[in-house]
Amino acid sequence: MYNVVKSAWNGYLNFGFDIGGYRGQNISKNIFLRWVQVGALLPFMENGGNGKHQPWLFDNETVNIYRKFVNLHYQLKPTFLSCASEKYPQKKSVITPLAKRIKQDTVRLPSTYNYLLCDNLLVSPIF
Repeated sequence: MYNVVKSAWNGYLNFGFDIGGYRGQNISKNIFLRWVQVGALLPFMENGGNGKHQPWLFDNETVNIYRKFVNLHYQLKPTFLSCASEKYPQKKSVITPLAKRIKQDTVRLPSTYNYLLCDNLLVSPIF
């Protein structure tokens, strides 16, 4: 999530992340589903990278929950498109972090990972 907030701070229009991670780490069902939930609320929702993190490798319940959030993501596609069309000429991100930048050593860390998606949908990831 740090990279999501950082990308928005830097003005990237659209972005996402590899649900389940890129490096092939083993994760629990709970962590995988939290990743899916946040991924559905980003413009790019992809289950990519190395390793085995497909929903059917967990159980049928995971597949059903995953399907629910994929459907939510598809329902948001028109919102993503219209928002990006509006934000692009302004050189702004479709995500507005609600975090203050906290300087820690040489890195600026967010005070929270909450963000507004397209200025009107509050997303509050649970860690």
